[in-house]
Amino acid sequence: MAVTYPRRLRGWRFILLNGATGLANVAVLSNVPGYTILGPYAAGDLQGVTPSFGSWGTTDHMIGLALGFPIARWLAARFGDYRVYATALVVYAIFSYLCAISGTIRSFVPMRVLLGLAGGVILPVGQAILLGEYPPEKITLGVGIWGVLSMMPFTIGVFMGGWYAEYLGWRAMFLSNVVIALTVAGIAGSLLYGHRIKRHISRFDGVGFFLLAIILLGMQTIFNQGNDFDWFASPVLAGALVVVIVALPCFFIWELGERRPAIDVRLLAHRNYIVATICSVLGFSNGAWPC
Repeated sequence: MAVTYPRRLRGWRFILLNGATGLANVAVLSNVPGYTILGPYAAGDLQGVTPSFGSWGTTDHMIGLALGFPIARWLAARFGDYRVYATALVVYAIFSYLCAISGTIRSFVPMRVLLGLAGGVILPVGQAILLGEYPPEKITLGVGIWGVLSMMPFTIGVFMGGWYAEYLGWRAMFLSNVVIALTVAGIAGSLLYGHRIKRHISRFDGVGFFLLAIILLGMQTIFNQGNDFDWFASPVLAGALVVVIVALPCFFIWELGERRPAIDVRLLAHRNYIVATICSVLGFSNGAWPC
């Protein structure tokens, strides 16, 4: 039976947890803009592939981040939040090291996807752990701090990527991830050991997650390789399009009938949510349209 310790962290322990989880959050998110700057350097070093191939390390990494979120909820509920958090940080360090030692684009991109998957678990679980330590009257302050820590990496990540490229090389960014992830895992695991464990076993929506992975990876493969392989003149990309077209309606039908869906598509029935989603899609796709 799981044991629950209701007392929250106080004093320097509470401050240390804020700093550690914030550092992990910044490290995970800064890997997106940071690698965008390092992409051409990585492409030139990974057996001399073109910069467009090197950009796969950014786009596929973000797919991994997106896929990590539905896994995070299930893992935290089943095994306990701080255990999942510490384990995900260790896994993040492992895949960061494998990214750093990769010699070809074929070995690098899968490691970037798995790195994003671990990062997608770290982000929501870390937020839940930290906000759980705030008293109810200060929860708004915690949300505000976390919001700043979630936006800051997209500014400093560009600077960090340029600095690594200039002085240490693109692989140094991934090696720094190893140090940060293992340090935060040790701090969080020590501070939260045996603390506020809440577990309940729930069924994982494996079918929904599988369909979601097929859709996201298929679409991103088309976008990644379209310019280099003449879009749907390529049998591989044409096949990927067919798979996505078939999987998309299957995903929505399955999720609408699932009690604990991987992605709750019923949220699209809410006006505010659907408007925000459309605006986000249009905003992020703006740079993709030709001038």
